[in-house]
Amino acid sequence: MDVPKMWDLEVLGITDPIEKKNESFLEEETLAHFKETIRICEDQRYEVALPWLAEHPALYDKYDAAECRLRTATKRLINENYFEAYDNVFKQWESEDIIEAVPIDQLAKEAHYLPHRLVIKPSSNTTKVRPVFDASFKKQGFASLNECLSVGPSLIHKTLPLLLRFRFDAIELEQLKSQSIEIMKEGAFELRCWASNDSKEDQDMQMVLGLSWNVVSDELSCKLPSNLDCTQERPVTKRVLLSVINSVYDPIGFTAPALLLPKLLMQETWRGKIAWDEVLPVEFEHKYRLWEKTMHLMPKCTIPRRFFC
Repeated sequence: MDVPKMWDLEVLGITDPIEKKNESFLEEETLAHFKETIRICEDQRYEVALPWLAEHPALYDKYDAAECRLRTATKRLINENYFEAYDNVFKQWESEDIIEAVPIDQLAKEAHYLPHRLVIKPSSNTTKVRPVFDASFKKQGFASLNECLSVGPSLIHKTLPLLLRFRFDAIELEQLKSQSIEIMKEGAFELRCWASNDSKEDQDMQMVLGLSWNVVSDELSCKLPSNLDCTQERPVTKRVLLSVINSVYDPIGFTAPALLLPKLLMQETWRGKIAWDEVLPVEFEHKYRLWEKTMHLMPKCTIPRRFFC
């Protein structure tokens, strides 16, 4: 993480011309690879080849490591009564031809196995239990799969324009829903969930690109950082400070004034050459604790979704 970027030209959208040029080149290169390797399957699904680096480091199969992780995960699944739900996800993928069993005569061939782990999200309307594959896992002396693939351009900077468009009108085009469903269906993508500020909706709060949307008042707010220490018993270090600052997701920047104090404290820790896990001086900790006590008010800091009434 580039720590200085937390306060350098923040939320202004100003970038280094060289950095912007490099990103543009990477985007063009990634798009070219996509167009060259994409194909449409018989069931109308799209397939595209992995963007391998020209001279990527060596991979090893990781079968033993993946099997070990699976055994550990299976014990947890059984103990927490999630095994059946987790297993059903793989069965569904197999029935939809998303995955397939490796033929016996190909088991001896060179391959790369990915470990996977359980992710539980009770708030999800569609998939409360799902597997997540660990492409960052690696053995000492070898590379991970992620290190062998091009990461492509960052799409984070596209979040702000999307949110601005979302805030522009009181009512979206009425035909948008049906058109979107048909367009996505052509690529075998199923759109199942829609969020609306219609009074008939059951849920008052919806998530929009990481922001909380109160559909009743039609206002946007930020979620409370999950790593705040409400008991104020955890020692305050530079690492804790950075973690809390970075946990507030606000692409629009309307909470920037609330984060000014911890960011100034962060700068002071650098000037004082304080180590990452060194307990902060008493005066620093006192300021941080006072700020931390006010953070429960963050969800109440709202802005209208619409620019104009």
